[in-house]
Amino acid sequence: MTDSHVPWDPLPGRFVGRSDSATDGRAVDRVNTMSAPEQHPPPRRRWAQWGHRMATLPDYQRSRQTIAFHEAGHIVLGWLVNAKTVVSAELFDAADSKKGEVLFDPSCFQDEKPPLDAVPPAQQDLEICAAILASVEVAGIMSETILHGIEVDGWLKLNTQDFRTAREILHRIFGHDFALYYVQCVARFVLVERWELVQLIAAELETKGKLDADDIDRLCAGQAPQDWATLLDKW
Repeated sequence: MTDSHVPWDPLPGRFVGRSDSATDGRAVDRVNTMSAPEQHPPPRRRWAQWGHRMATLPDYQRSRQTIAFHEAGHIVLGWLVNAKTVVSAELFDAADSKKGEVLFDPSCFQDEKPPLDAVPPAQQDLEICAAILASVEVAGIMSETILHGIEVDGWLKLNTQDFRTAREILHRIFGHDFALYYVQCVARFVLVERWELVQLIAAELETKGKLDADDIDRLCAGQAPQDWATLLDKW
């Protein structure tokens, strides 16, 4: 597994290429759903058991700036998974709502289809991939919490498409979504480390209203690859 590319998609068809931030600032992804397999291997990692304490978010202003930071969180995590994955980002203003959209290239989240006789990925590799992809999903909200100085001390089981998709990814691999708190921590850790980049992207997105792939590559130029395996072993 390379530092900047996920070798396997635990939910084939998951990243159909759209992430919208609706009025409440949560991202909405239009996805193809899949039923979970009947059996799940036991989790190999202690962190897969985390997340029993629930947490809620306080109310805060859902401004254009907030939505720009939400989308910037998705962009940064997605770009660090694969630098070619983010196609564009856009903010939309309406009389009664503010929302944004990030478009992903779904082919960038998985390698070419393996041959039929290929050895199946090890469970540990599947867990790593599931955690990384779920962290991309929750990165929007975690970026908002950093922007507004909100400490999240538990499991945000939000009823938004972002979080439903993250739970679906985790449930497919672990048989449950207890690791959701863990991936929240992963996303927040990465965003804090790359906060200057998040601010840069959010500011330009807020000003221009739209970024294309060239804009995103320009803003992210010079960023060191994310060592996902080492990061995931920190907990």
